[in-house]
Amino acid sequence: MVHLLLITHGQFASGLLDATTLIMGNQPGIDALPLTEEDSIDELSDRLESMLAHLTIDCEGVLIMVDIFGASPCNVAVLSMAKFSNIEVVTGLNLPMLVEVLLQRNQLSLPDLAKLAERSGMEGIKSIRNLSL
Repeated sequence: MVHLLLITHGQFASGLLDATTLIMGNQPGIDALPLTEEDSIDELSDRLESMLAHLTIDCEGVLIMVDIFGASPCNVAVLSMAKFSNIEVVTGLNLPMLVEVLLQRNQLSLPDLAKLAERSGMEGIKSIRNLSL
């Protein structure tokens, strides 16, 4: 199974985990790693590296989903790709992305799951006024 790791500013990742639990029940193999006001980038990087050292041993790989492209959680995740071969990073984390990834993660490889995350994240964004019903 692919392990999911959500890295976001503040408690956004924890909120997404709470929402997915409401929708889908408790899900194994998913963790949140917040960047708080008190954290330095080095501290976040150290926590991530420690988590990945343990996670990458016992699973097919780790899909890291971050909130904003180019921001600190993203940059730290990207740097970890040089140290760990079985991780993928996708930006733009949102609830439709997370739900779809959770539904499909047992059927897809890590690279295919990353592609699904990107696609479902974008497809989950709609302007209701512009929808032709």
